[in-house]
Amino acid sequence: MKIPADLRRFLAATVVLAASGWHCVQAHTLLDPQLMQNLLAELHQQQMRVAERTEPGPKAEALFVLGSRARLLVDLLNQDLSAHGQPDPLTALFVKRLAAMEIAVVAAERDGRFRYDLDAFRQYLRLAPRGAHAADARFLVLEQAFRLRTGDAAAPLAAQDEAAARRALPEYERFLTRFPLDPRAREARFFLGVECHRLGPRAKDERDRMRLRDCARQSLTEVAANYPGSIEARAAEALLEQLPAPEP
Repeated sequence: MKIPADLRRFLAATVVLAASGWHCVQAHTLLDPQLMQNLLAELHQQQMRVAERTEPGPKAEALFVLGSRARLLVDLLNQDLSAHGQPDPLTALFVKRLAAMEIAVVAAERDGRFRYDLDAFRQYLRLAPRGAHAADARFLVLEQAFRLRTGDAAAPLAAQDEAAARRALPEYERFLTRFPLDPRAREARFFLGVECHRLGPRAKDERDRMRLRDCARQSLTEVAANYPGSIEARAAEALLEQLPAPEP
């Protein structure tokens, strides 16, 4: 993926700040007030760029950079959380400041990590569904939703997760059709297989159950065959063993 010039500058600035302003992880401090202020200022400047753009193309590009910056900040929050073992007051203040900027970052219930809601990427896709960053934005949205639903792939689906999983099935297919050579096609195919595998037992009729089983078997078999030795392939093989044998 080609990184926009101003995002490259932001990344470079983050490295400089990290080198000069961070304490070491062993000291259990990653964020300090000055670093927080600098990063929030960068984020605010990018929000202003988004607001200034009126044409769909430039506005979409600015939104993608905004989303990428927000994700970088969440990564820093999670590194700080890992170092401390629990959120500290500075991190909590950081999250409140982001909320005041209408950037939604919350601690996920299942794994406790901070998570950005990816709103800028969703806006990007509405403006530029076939834009230069469409594959990146679409995969990020699909991946986050999948991981929120399937923290434990063996756990039963909640009703709201079942509805969301069904809505996601054509989105996986669309990603695989539009971006068949994307390096993340393996994961998208695996996500599709897992979703179908989990939905199958909850099907309302036999025809739907068979359709979902076929989807799971085909997707997981492709992953196991095309990406041998990968984490996804090993997980796919384990899930395939749970499926009933296909009818003759």
